[in-house]
Amino acid sequence: MTPDEFNKMLKNLRKGESVVCPICKSGKMQPVGDYKSTKCFFCSNCKKKLNLD
Repeated sequence: MTPDEFNKMLKNLRKGESVVCPICKSGKMQPVGDYKSTKCFFCSNCKKKLNLD
């Protein structure tokens, strides 16, 4: 995943849009708490986490 692809994915997550997991390609990334302010997202399929801290 390139930095541009990551930035696009992060912007879509912050808008509350559905994003496909970049690792398993079959799950959806979901926020932990409020999508506008959370620092953690997780995949609904493989359970991998994306921490923005």
